[in-house]
Order: sequence, then structure tokens, then C-alpha cells
Amino acid sequence: AGLPESVLLFANGFNEGNVIPAYRGAFVLLEAGATIEIPIQSGNTPNAQRAIVERRVENDESWQLPITLSTSTLQHKAFALGMHPNAGNLSDAMNQKALPNLGFFNAADLRIKLHQDDEGLSRNIVAPAMEQEWLLTLEQDKNSSGAFADISWSSEDLNNLEQDLYLLDEHEGKLINMKEAGTYTIRGSHNLRVLYGNAATMLDQLSLENHLLLDPYPNPLTDHVSIPLILKDEASGAQITVQLINSNGSIAEELRYTAKGGFNDIVWQFNQSHARGMYYLNIVLDQQSDAKKWIKKVIIQ
Repeated sequence: AGLPESVLLFANGFNEGNVIPAYRGAFVLLEAGATIEIPIQSGNTPNAQRAIVERRVENDESWQLPITLSTSTLQHKAFALGMHPNAGNLSDAMNQKALPNLGFFNAADLRIKLHQDDEGLSRNIVAPAMEQEWLLTLEQDKNSSGAFADISWSSEDLNNLEQDLYLLDEHEGKLINMKEAGTYTIRGSHNLRVLYGNAATMLDQLSLENHLLLDPYPNPLTDHVSIPLILKDEASGAQITVQLINSNGSIAEELRYTAKGGFNDIVWQFNQSHARGMYYLNIVLDQQSDAKKWIKKVIIQ
């Protein structure tokens, strides 16, 4: 069936209508197994606050990144974040409150937040700034909390951005360059941080609850490896020992490095060649108050 003449729209409150604006939602009562076809209309509008819905990335002053949430049973495209000179407070026309959680969806719920205690938005456009952080919270109900979910975006839409845009998953120790990758898979409920700004400054000043080891690169590797670490300020001056462990459990090579608080990119050029195969990087932060150990698998080819 086509879109009914009147549906219950949610646009910062409930009202009846027959047009669903972008990044907003609607409810309709149907019989089981029924199908709704929603026609899509596009076109230019003289209203700048509405035009931003159709606009992708133009420059760092005016950009919008649509985000899609996908699970095995759901694909939801009603999310976006970005910047625009006309953006004002959280209640302006460029923002949209997230759909209320009515408790009968066996699916995932994604919300964009500026702060941990925010109610949450499905779209958040803010005024241009040199640095900005958004908090994405993904919640899955008890029946699907162990399921995988994909968050995706078009990295090509970010080509015109001069600043960097990263997705940080502190829990999993993942830092995704959103200008290079276009999707990220997570399992269960999660808090993710989207970071906009200059990468070197952002990562060096990043506030973390715990030390964070990111994935070594390249991997597979040949004669060198880079090990990115983001450390709390109190780790400054501590010794880091990195060991390359072969499949026999023996130390093939070892490196020592003096840490600094903030972002550390440990570039290790091996002193000797190593046989092809699987190895482990044993990384130890020797700090009296907060010693930490990580193990990462790498492949030498």
C-alpha cells in the first residue's frame, strides 16, 4: 500500500500529516505483513534551514554527514551530524529530536548527543568550530543486545573537509578515520565519539578514562610497524617495552620507548629481517601507579 493519507508524524512532538521530512519519523497502524511504499521527493528550496537536509559536504563551514544504522532486521537512515553558519541552539530547525523509545521495537536505537546526559537527537547541526565532539549512543534491547550492528556513512562525501573526522570506540580500542573508511561494525550497546578537528591536536589532547592502544599498522607488515597509543597525562616519562614474539614464544626483537601524555605513534624499524609468519607484539607500559600490558597479533610477509 502507498503512504496513508494521514500518519502520526514525530517532529519534536506528535502531529498528523502525510509528508515525512528527512531525519524525522512517523507511525501508522497496519495489519501484520502489510507493506508501505514511501515516495521520495527531492528539489531545491529557498529556505536555507530546510536545504541543509539535501546538502552534503561543501566545506568546513557548511557540511552534513548522513549516518545509517543497519542490523539483520533494520536499516535506519534517519541520522546526521554536521555544521552550518546558521545553526543555533538545540531547538532550532536544523536539529531533530530522536524518535521516542516506545518499548515495542525489537531493534537498535541510535542517538546523537553533545553530552552524556542529553536526551538525544537524530540530527545535530552545530555552528562551525575548529573542534567539535559528538557522542553516539547505540542501545539494543535485551532480545538483541548480542547482535551486530553496522554504522555507515559516505567517506567520499568528506573529501572537501579540510579538518579531520574520526570515530573513536574506546571500549574496543578502535580509532576510525571516517574520511577513509565508510562503515564500522559493533556488537551490543555502545558509546562512540565522533571527533572533528586537527588530528594531531585532537588526539594529543583527548580526554580518556583509560590508556588506549589502537591497532598497529601496517598489518601485514614487512620491516617496520607503527604502534599508536593514547595515554593519560600521568604516563608521561614512563617506559614502554615492545617485544616482537615469534610463534615459538621467543623474543625476536625488543624496543624501548619513553612515553608522553597524549598521542604516541611508536614507529619501530626492525634491526633485522624476520621470517614470514604470525607474530605477537607484547607491549608493556611500566608505570608504577598504573602498569598496563597489551598483546596485538601481526603478520610479517
